[in-house]
Amino acid sequence: MKKRHVLFLGFLGVLILATEVALRILTPLPVTDFSQATWDPHLLYRVPKILGANANGFRERTEEGTAAIATIGDSFTFGQGVAASESWPERLEALSDKSVYNYSAPSYNIYQYYYLTQHALDLGAEEVILGFYPANDLRLQVCQILALESWRRVLAEEGLDPGGCEEPEKNFEDFKKAEGVSLAHSLTQWSLDRSALFCLFYVATAKFRNLLPHDDSKFVFAEGIPFSKARMKYRIYQTDLENELVRTSYRNSLKIFSKMHGLAAGRGARFSVLLIPAKFQIARSVLRQEGKDVPELLEASGASVQRLEDLYLEFFHDNGIPALSAAEQLEALYRKAIAGGTEIYPQDDEHPREEGYAAMAEAAMELRRRGPVRG
Repeated sequence: MKKRHVLFLGFLGVLILATEVALRILTPLPVTDFSQATWDPHLLYRVPKILGANANGFRERTEEGTAAIATIGDSFTFGQGVAASESWPERLEALSDKSVYNYSAPSYNIYQYYYLTQHALDLGAEEVILGFYPANDLRLQVCQILALESWRRVLAEEGLDPGGCEEPEKNFEDFKKAEGVSLAHSLTQWSLDRSALFCLFYVATAKFRNLLPHDDSKFVFAEGIPFSKARMKYRIYQTDLENELVRTSYRNSLKIFSKMHGLAAGRGARFSVLLIPAKFQIARSVLRQEGKDVPELLEASGASVQRLEDLYLEFFHDNGIPALSAAEQLEALYRKAIAGGTEIYPQDDEHPREEGYAAMAEAAMELRRRGPVRG
C-alpha cells in the first residue's frame, strides 16, 4: 500500500512537471504579462502579444499612419482590464466617427509620450490626444528611460534635467528593463512566482478571488469600497513634489508638453490633454461633496494627486493647451455607484470597469469640442 502511494505521488509529480514544461513551451508564461515584451531603444519596451498588441506593440488592428486621431498614454488609455473595444480610444472612435490609432502601453510615462507624439505627427496624425495620469506618469520607469543612450541626447538637446536618478528608482510594480524572455531562460526559472501553472491558476481564479472578503488590516474602507493602504501610500510617494525625482520630472514635463503642443501646431495638427484622475481623487472628492467621512489616508493620497492635477490645469490654461480632466464624468459614476451599492472599480484596482472607460471617452469628446481650458 505504501509503495502504491509513493508511486502515485511520483507519477503526480512527473505529471505536474511535464505540464509545467509544456505550458512554458506553448505559452508566453511564466513571470508576468511583460515576460515577452520587446526591447525598444526609445520606448524601453513594446507590449507583448499576450496583452493583445500588434507587431508594433500597440493594441490596434488598423495600419499606422491611416488614422486621423492618435491617442497616447499608459494603461488607462491602453484600456487595461477591459476588451480593446471598451477602451476609451475605441469608444472615442465610435463617438467621433473619426479613425483613432491607440499608441498606448501600460506604465508608459511622459518621456515615452514625447517620442510617440513626434512619431504620430510624422505619420500624419491630424490630432493627438494625450491621456495623462499624473498619479504615476512622473515617476514610473522614469530613471530607466533616461538611462537609455537615445534619451541622454534628448536631455541635452531639450535642456531636460535627469535629477533624482542617482539612486535606483523604487517602482511599486518593480518592472525590469524589457529584453524579452527566451524559452531557455523560462525553463531555468523555477520559483513559484515564475511558474506557468501558478500564473494560469492565478488568472483563472481572478474573478473568484475578487468576491472574497478582504483583510481589513490592509485596506481603508470608504462607503464599503476597499482601497489598499499600500497603493494609497504609493500614490503620495509618486506625486510628492518635495521628492527630487517628482519635482524634476514635473519641471521636465512642462517643457515636454510645450514642445509637443508646438510640434503639433507646426504641422497644422491639434494637441490636447485628457487628464485621468486617480481612483483616490474621485472617492475623496465625492465623499467630501456629500459631507461624508473621508479616511485619513484616503484624504492624503487623494489630495496629493489633486494638487498635481490642479497645477497642470493651470499650466495648460496659461499656455493655451486644450486640456480637460475626466473627473466630472467619473465622479458622477462613482456617486451613482455609492447610491446603488455597486462599484465602478474592481477591488484594489485603479483601472475602472467598462462604464469608467466610457466616461473617459465622453470627456475626450468634450475636450475635442473645447478650446484652451478655462481657469
